[in-house]
Amino acid sequence: ILVGIPFERAIFYHKVSGVVALIVGAFHTYAAYVKPTNKEQDDPGTNFATFLTGGQINLSGTILLTLISGMLLSSIRVVRNICYDFFYYFHIIFAMGMVVCAFYHSGILVVILAAIFWGGDMLIRRLLMPFVLYPRKASIKMLSKDLLEISFPKENFCYNPGQYLFIAIPELSLFQWHPFSISSSPYQEIVTIHVFKNGDWTSGLHDIASVKNEVTIFIEGPYGSVSIDLFSNRYKMLMLLSGGNGVTPMQSICQQLTHEASKGKRELKKIWFLWSSRTIEPFKNMSIS
Repeated sequence: ILVGIPFERAIFYHKVSGVVALIVGAFHTYAAYVKPTNKEQDDPGTNFATFLTGGQINLSGTILLTLISGMLLSSIRVVRNICYDFFYYFHIIFAMGMVVCAFYHSGILVVILAAIFWGGDMLIRRLLMPFVLYPRKASIKMLSKDLLEISFPKENFCYNPGQYLFIAIPELSLFQWHPFSISSSPYQEIVTIHVFKNGDWTSGLHDIASVKNEVTIFIEGPYGSVSIDLFSNRYKMLMLLSGGNGVTPMQSICQQLTHEASKGKRELKKIWFLWSSRTIEPFKNMSIS
């Protein structure tokens, strides 16, 4: 919000800040050991191990640096690919531990800042959005053996073409939030997402869709933005390329552009819509108008 960088494009800077925090923390530890500011620690005979665990400030700083190191190690691609849940939940646990250690290391200021920014963010995303702002019931139907559609009334859910959202299905898990591109367009009164069967969670969702047509849903978002200005009159001819289930954001964009052109809201000469898929099934069940 402050810098105008979409959530998914800020991940790189999030990673960089983690590495910088580790480097700065290690340098801070070395500088404090070489030239301590605490008179009780100003002892040439103090070895490094004793220094790291000596007193509340040093011990909390050591644990804090260890947590940062553990967070970085658990975030490497190999770990995320093998066990994403381990990475995700330990990331949160480590972050909470860092706030506690920062309190004992430097005082209440860090706790206040964490409560304002991180706590406020979690309050909006995990409480206000799913429980207050957005619908909690959605229709669900099977389109094929590997594809289903989830839909819900637009109501207060405002979004732009090409964006995505996170959803949680309490019947499957309260803690697993999965991202899906929005396949409908903002002018439509019903919001739709399409879910292809791929993994345990989506398989469980398909099992639910085979026995019922309505499901409780928690919604977070929307997020993302297209990288070029598609929705002004700058471009009058466009080519949209997609493969497999990556067609959903392109479907949303295409429908919005053609709708605006039909209403005289923009000039549009031509759209090339190129979509490839390994099987014929998606073409039978997706509507591009």
